[in-house]
Amino acid sequence: MKLFALLAALSGCDVVFDLGPVAPPVSKTYDRCAPGGYDDPLRYTFVSTTTLGASDWSAARIDCQRRGMDLAVFNDVHEMGMTDATQWPYWFGVSQADGADWTTVDGCPAIAMPTPAAAHGVGPMCGAMFDALTPNGNTCDGLLAPNPDGPTQIQGALCETPRPKTADCLPKDPTLEIYTVSPTAITYEAARKFCADLGDHLLVVDSQRELGIVSNLVFAGTVTSPFWIGATFDGTWTSVTQCPAEFSWTDLGPLFVGDPFPNCAGAVIEPDDSGALTLRGMALAKCDATKLAVCESD
Repeated sequence: MKLFALLAALSGCDVVFDLGPVAPPVSKTYDRCAPGGYDDPLRYTFVSTTTLGASDWSAARIDCQRRGMDLAVFNDVHEMGMTDATQWPYWFGVSQADGADWTTVDGCPAIAMPTPAAAHGVGPMCGAMFDALTPNGNTCDGLLAPNPDGPTQIQGALCETPRPKTADCLPKDPTLEIYTVSPTAITYEAARKFCADLGDHLLVVDSQRELGIVSNLVFAGTVTSPFWIGATFDGTWTSVTQCPAEFSWTDLGPLFVGDPFPNCAGAVIEPDDSGALTLRGMALAKCDATKLAVCESD
């Protein structure tokens, strides 16, 4: 155990992981818009029209953003293969005004789109996938041309975690992290301070692999009650690292209800059918509630 971890343990904290040295620095030649490098299924979430409560493109984008994501932008065919969409057609993150070029929500180049004349409908167009490998367009209201054998409106939207803006925000190897848990449940701000006093920060999940490691901490009984995720919502999502967080929301996604405004994210832990504790996912919580602090090293 490292000296820092040992001192933390002696101060009343449980060090739950210390698996090796600090990861080497990442390359500073990172290109945010370069194809490839996004083979993490946790980056993508399909949201059905039923969950959205509407079928138009703008409403779908807002719902993605409230999940800490945005409409997906496909750089290449390989990235399209990462999706788990089960209903067609669905929205993705390109749009065009009348006669204008297609634009993307993240400013990165997308796979080739049809010309306006080849798109479905008339007027401003928004990107819609009509099968697994056919990006196309549809009027942004989500209504489809009459088809007795098919749906009458867009069936959902594919959301994607925003691409890291810099190399410093690329996912880290979670096996090289040190995870420390507080001895008691505390408020969100107290949890942030607890981690900062250790020279760490509240847990920010940045990959499916890291979510798996954290889930194993729960399964092993190292973490036995709900804990904070280092991200808050105030119109937009912000993580304590200023890097995009990856979320695995419970049920239909974050529910923005209550007063005061519940804008802090927390992990949900519940017993499974066998009675074993399991990490169900994440949900919104009032920031003055109390949960464990799970800290990770920078």
